[in-house]
Amino acid sequence: MVLILLYFLFLLVLSSSIGMLTHNFLKISSSLWIDKIWLGFVTITILAGIWAFFAGLDFYFLAVVVLLSGFSFWKYRLRSRQLYNKLTWKSLNTLTKVSVILLLLLLLVNASLSGYVLDNDSYYLQTIKWLNDYGLVPGIGNWHLFLAQQSGFHILEAGLNLEFISLGFNDVGLFLTLIMMLWSVLPTVDEETFFQKAFRNLLVLILPVLMLLGTAPSPDVPVILLHYYVIYKFLFGNRDAQNLLIITTLTGLACYFKITSVFLGVLPLVLWLSIG
Repeated sequence: MVLILLYFLFLLVLSSSIGMLTHNFLKISSSLWIDKIWLGFVTITILAGIWAFFAGLDFYFLAVVVLLSGFSFWKYRLRSRQLYNKLTWKSLNTLTKVSVILLLLLLLVNASLSGYVLDNDSYYLQTIKWLNDYGLVPGIGNWHLFLAQQSGFHILEAGLNLEFISLGFNDVGLFLTLIMMLWSVLPTVDEETFFQKAFRNLLVLILPVLMLLGTAPSPDVPVILLHYYVIYKFLFGNRDAQNLLIITTLTGLACYFKITSVFLGVLPLVLWLSIG
């Protein structure tokens, strides 16, 4: 559990640092920490997908990502400090502190369990191992309905699972679950209506499902979380180009993880029509 906690901290620093780089590149002024983490994973996923065309997702890929994260952290060190200091532990009430601790312990214990999802042993682990060793291999097998069942989420997992030091953490889904649960229970600096806060808090109701699926590197976990967050941004976010860009980017990520998410594309389309 200690190793998993350290791994989660590693993912937090990596994703938030690269997220700040992505924010600056896209010229997004949003200060929400959750946006930076999601956009950080968008960039890492794109880099992993490109890398996998030419080589396995091994130590060398992660070294490039860590160097990019370090550069971003140094370049935007003042913003990094503001990001981590925005919400201090002392500012939380007792109920919120207890909730955070319980969530962390639950998900750490869950991450240490074996996968309960049938697909975990049938192709999840084998796909990730193949991506670690060889990347994306060309061939007509990629068009096979059963042999080519691969998610973009497995490419992300393979890029970050530290398999080269025999740890094989396939817990990015549970890390994203933890981040989204913290977003759900922690107070926000933005003004919220009653319904907005209620919608945000209600995410905890699907925690049991996410924990069950999260014992394996299932793409369903990030897809569920992305659907919930995109719907939240659509319902309660600003009707402007920046919010549209974030929603469109996260919808694209959901589709890359699972193509059935294509129906989520209706939301950025409606938002685009309302702005235009």
